[in-house]
Amino acid sequence: MRSRHIVVSPKRAALLAAVFVLCAVPAAVINTLPGYLGVLFLLFLCVVSLVYECILSRRLACKGLGGEESCLRGESVPVSLRITNPSRLVCPCCRAEFYTTDAFGGIRTTEGLRFTLSPGESREFGFDVSLDHVGQYTVGLRSLCTEGLLGVVSFERELSYAKTVTVAPRSHALGRLTLSETVRSESVFANRVSAADSVDYSGVREYAIGDPIKLIHWNLSSHSGHTMTKLLESYGNNSLTVIPCSAMPGYDAETAMVAYDGVAECCASLGMFARSLGMDAELLYEDGTGEIRRKPLQSAAELVSLLSGPKPEGGCEALERMFQLECTRRYTASNIAVCTSALSEYAAKQMMELKRRMKSVILFYVRPYGAPEINAADKAIRTLRAADIEMYLIQSADEIERSAVL
Repeated sequence: MRSRHIVVSPKRAALLAAVFVLCAVPAAVINTLPGYLGVLFLLFLCVVSLVYECILSRRLACKGLGGEESCLRGESVPVSLRITNPSRLVCPCCRAEFYTTDAFGGIRTTEGLRFTLSPGESREFGFDVSLDHVGQYTVGLRSLCTEGLLGVVSFERELSYAKTVTVAPRSHALGRLTLSETVRSESVFANRVSAADSVDYSGVREYAIGDPIKLIHWNLSSHSGHTMTKLLESYGNNSLTVIPCSAMPGYDAETAMVAYDGVAECCASLGMFARSLGMDAELLYEDGTGEIRRKPLQSAAELVSLLSGPKPEGGCEALERMFQLECTRRYTASNIAVCTSALSEYAAKQMMELKRRMKSVILFYVRPYGAPEINAADKAIRTLRAADIEMYLIQSADEIERSAVL
């Protein structure tokens, strides 16, 4: 949608007012028609300038800046735009304001360019936009402002010429990572329901939201006074489940973006690493609507559209929900990799429960340089270290290959 509004230059308006006062002095002293000629000429010039500018602002045309483009994090995207003056009027001054959004949808940067256009002239504008963080951005022409003959009043048009740029995460080598490449003995049941549902469980625990009703141990529940659920044998396969979390607790916008880059590129690197071993990889993630979904992890570019954006003030409730789904899921992958900047004690206990079920659990914890220490996360890390969970500390996406072992 385009809109047009008037912008007044205070300095030029003050100068015009001073000239008007000077022209009004002879009119007040002489009080005859020749004395009013200066005032009348100035008023005529203002009207002509306003009409001239109104016509000119409607005739300027823009072409280019459309469609979609993608690049890897840290690369530059070329942007080009043509502004044409098809009228027979000279454009004495025009100002084009370009903008780039940030990952949160706000305006990140703006840049204004001044130029002139003769009748029938076209101007080509081309520049590169560097995008340093993973996400989806918009680069476009925000407004076009044309000045009249006097330059006191300008007509500014808000435009919608824009290009969508998807910045995909890079993939890094994970040479030190250890994944289980062997299928567990129970995995022969992975593609069918067991015929021994009543006897193939290894224990019981208290009922949790999401547990199937058919797994409730009714006899024990009636005697204990609590609803108890059967723990079935943990059937698995030699695949990898990647669980990312976009919550960035207590981080400012820039630190949150650095952490989000680390989470996204850890996921991309894990997918590439699994494929290099001939293993299947799936993504268990929270989408932009808050729903938990699963999808095969096939390429790094699709992560931007799948994952929800960074949440600087968010907790790890979504991570806990995803862990709960894995703990209550009957057929799970043998390898589970977690990429997050947020941790809680409950999430740590769920990871320990997955390891108890003979899963290979790996944690990639992203804490950027200068990020505030989170007591809950530090406590959870100590708990996981005591449980001998494999963990890696990531301080930026560029350091994934040489990440420190926690």
